[in-house]
Amino acid sequence: MAARKTAEKFKLIRLERDEFLPCLQAAFADFVSLSCQIRPMLLIGLPGGHSLDGFYEGLGKRIPLRQRRHLFFFAVDERIVGAKDRENNGHKLQKLLCDAKLANPKQVLRLDTSVEKKGALAWAQEIDSYGTLLSSLAPDGADLLVFGVGEDGHIASLFPKRKELEEKGERWLEVAGAPKPPASRVSISPQQIRKAKEVWLVFRGKEKQKALEKFLDSRASAHDCPAKLVLDGKHAVRVWTDLK
Repeated sequence: MAARKTAEKFKLIRLERDEFLPCLQAAFADFVSLSCQIRPMLLIGLPGGHSLDGFYEGLGKRIPLRQRRHLFFFAVDERIVGAKDRENNGHKLQKLLCDAKLANPKQVLRLDTSVEKKGALAWAQEIDSYGTLLSSLAPDGADLLVFGVGEDGHIASLFPKRKELEEKGERWLEVAGAPKPPASRVSISPQQIRKAKEVWLVFRGKEKQKALEKFLDSRASAHDCPAKLVLDGKHAVRVWTDLK
């Protein structure tokens, strides 16, 4: 019974590798089209890493300009590196979205990581201001969150068996000593994930096979597989994979 209840919480979409990106792009364009009929502005969180490699190419052509103008994007986590460092998720995301003609730079909302060097107080204020901005755009939660799932089942910078998984508030979380570099990060919180209107998980590549199996295992908890946090909310969940 427990396994059935878990399965009912999400839609699992298995695709061949050559059809994975076209189908994901088509689904994203459909989501934007339908959501724009209901809400005048959409806030969409997107992942860093390589889960969406190739996804942005030509994506702007699939979405009419009148809809693109109402889209705002942010990275679901950030690495505390230089603002233009290749590891900076916001910088990378901004370039990908602009190159795809899906957004202009002002539509990609970024955490100013340079403030971290100005001291703990200034950095805390920057994190709070960033969270306040996103909340003001979507008081009831982001319209769509897309997460690439790591080999260990982590999403954003929420890693297995970490204290961040137990946080109850909506404030963006500082992550120190992350198990993969860079060690210093900032992440969306579990509560913000629960509030989102829709969530997509992407398990892409054979190295994610064990993570997918753990996610589908009804005995595993979010403490062991943080991707399971997405099952806590009332939102629709889609799980995309090119794995068997």
